Amino acid sequence: MSKMLVIGVGNIFRGDDSVGLVVARRVREAAPPDVVVLEQSGEGAALMEAWREAEFVILVD
Repeated sequence: MSKMLVIGVGNIFRGDDSVGLVVARRVREAAPPDVVVLEQSGEGAALMEAWREAEFVILVD
C-alpha cells in the first residue's frame, strides 16, 4: 500500500454526512498516483483495516 492514504467517511444518502465522500472524490482527481484515496462508511473495523499498512493517513468525516 501507499505511504499516504486519504479516507473519506460518510453516507451519501444522509445529506451533510456525505462531506467526507465528496472530499475524497475531489482529492482522488488531483492526487498523485502514489496516494491512495478510499471511501468508507465509517465502520471502525473496516477503517482500521484500511489504514493498517499506511504510514500517513488523512481521515475526512
